[in-house]
Amino acid sequence: MLSGDRAFDLLESVPGVVWETRFETDGRQAMLYVNSAVESLFGYTVDEWMHTPDFWARVIHPEDSERVAEEIRRAVDSCRDAVSRLRIVAREGRVVWCESHYMIVCDERLRPVGLRGVTLDISERIRAEQQYLEQKERLDGIIQSAMDAVITIDESHRIVVFNRAAEQMFRVAADQAIGLPLETFLPEKYVRAHRGHIAEFDRTGVTSRSMTRPGAIEARRMDGSVFPIEATISKVETPGGKLFTAILRDQTEKVRRETRQAYLAKASRIVASSLDYQTTLSNLAEITVPDFADWFAVDLLTADGNSLELVCVSHRDREKVELARELRRRYPVDLKSPMYRTNVVNTGETEFFPEIGDDVLTAAITDPELLLITRSLGLRSSIAVPMRSRGRIIGAITFIQGESNRYYDNLDRDTAEELTGRAAVAIDNARLYRDAQQAIRNRQDILSIVSHDLRNPLHAIEISAVLLKRLAGDDRLEKPVDRISRAARRAMALIEDLNLVAKIEEGGGFRLAREAVSLNALLEEVQDGFQLLAQDKGLTLSVERIEQDATLSVDHKRLYQALANVISNALKFSPAGSVVEVGARRDGDAIAFRVHDEGPGIPAEHFANIFQKNWQGENAKDFGSGLGLYIAKAILEAHGGAVSVESAEGEGTTFFLSLPVS
Repeated sequence: MLSGDRAFDLLESVPGVVWETRFETDGRQAMLYVNSAVESLFGYTVDEWMHTPDFWARVIHPEDSERVAEEIRRAVDSCRDAVSRLRIVAREGRVVWCESHYMIVCDERLRPVGLRGVTLDISERIRAEQQYLEQKERLDGIIQSAMDAVITIDESHRIVVFNRAAEQMFRVAADQAIGLPLETFLPEKYVRAHRGHIAEFDRTGVTSRSMTRPGAIEARRMDGSVFPIEATISKVETPGGKLFTAILRDQTEKVRRETRQAYLAKASRIVASSLDYQTTLSNLAEITVPDFADWFAVDLLTADGNSLELVCVSHRDREKVELARELRRRYPVDLKSPMYRTNVVNTGETEFFPEIGDDVLTAAITDPELLLITRSLGLRSSIAVPMRSRGRIIGAITFIQGESNRYYDNLDRDTAEELTGRAAVAIDNARLYRDAQQAIRNRQDILSIVSHDLRNPLHAIEISAVLLKRLAGDDRLEKPVDRISRAARRAMALIEDLNLVAKIEEGGGFRLAREAVSLNALLEEVQDGFQLLAQDKGLTLSVERIEQDATLSVDHKRLYQALANVISNALKFSPAGSVVEVGARRDGDAIAFRVHDEGPGIPAEHFANIFQKNWQGENAKDFGSGLGLYIAKAILEAHGGAVSVESAEGEGTTFFLSLPVS
């Protein structure tokens, strides 16, 4: 037992207010003892506490008094010790947060006769708790306002945090998700490995890491739908154990856009790979069905512009493809009919139905039988896009979702429009190419007939001119007869040029009959062939042979034709009294022919045109067909060589014809 002094000293040393009360008959409590700590904590004297009736009730904060009184009554009634948290209003008006621990004092009959307890200042604890709550609220606010889904699980893998973005992502309320195992939101294929991944991450000692590359894993909503996500996981140690937090980002739109770009890139390669539009459409259908559409159909405007021709229809079920073709045969599209006045080919606008209801079908289809068949196909959503090229509409492409139960949205509409734009240009180009090829074939047919029919009379004219010259014996007829003969030969050469050009335009399709040809012999042949023509024009033709002859593997006839065309061009533009120089030199493994004239020269801006078909310069006046240099260039290139030009106005022109020796 402690002596009175020692007990007093002990009570005075307690860092709180030690007190004892007695219940009075009038229901009040009389203070029997209170230590001096009451003065330092609250500013009231011991005498005030001891001698003022119910003084303690006066200093309790008004908002706490009824609650504390009720807590004391319950403790007394149950004869159990209790703890109350309350606020005391100190002398200077400041509020002190306290925690009062009290026990019931009973008499020998175990009847409650008073209270005995200690009241502690917990202001610092309350401030710490408030700071913690404020920080928690801020953190909760940040988590809840985050655009990414935030899910935290404990060591048992059960969810303890589930923010609003997670609610939207997984389509479930937080109060339903909290407490569930995280596996609830994982596809079956990930469930088995999930806990192993978390355990492995915990062992690494790192606090956070990205779990995946974009689109590498998937999550599962409460409705069972699966979608791609990007995830980052972090770990934190708390007094209550480890917490693992995953930050998830829905990658559905990103993956869709990447898929769209890949689809359009593949479509671009397809439309650029063929000039046969039927092949192009067939390949487009293969990449479209079933990934982007259940139905894919292409209609082209007919030549009269009054109807549409179904040129491609695709579906996984061949029987449905045949049904679609049969329906088009039975119900052709008449664009002049009121039924089709809103057809995309007439309006020029995309027709987009995110959902095809029965009202859409009944508004579009007036024939009862066709309506019944269309209903049976189970069409869900559609996009019809007009095909436009060179400012005019050439048809339409239709994309339809059916049995896959998918529905189009605006991104799908953009994709369909972009694909249709690329397909329209490809189809139009293919049709232009087809028409051009047909025109070339038609021209070649006409040219073949005309050249065949002209050769015989021209031969007859030339032979007759030669005979006339021999038999006439009149010098006055010599020149007119020579002109007739040259004109006939010139007409024959022109026919040959036209036939050669036709072969070039068919794809460089003339063959080379290569043989060994002496370079100097070729130059001598050129001189013999043009010497008289040069003299006739009052020109000097200078042909320089090389000292060491070379043997060329060439088509003799074609190479001579190329040289002849260039030399003829030089003779045409040379003024009387000037010199045309022809020569050749060895240049490594090549032979370079040189043809120079002293004519008016060629302006630099015309260099790009002189080797084009039918082009003639400003100084040309009835100088021919404009095919000579075009043919010369084609012949040199067929031999693996090249032709180039150097010229300046007033300084003449030099052509270089280069070709390999072997």
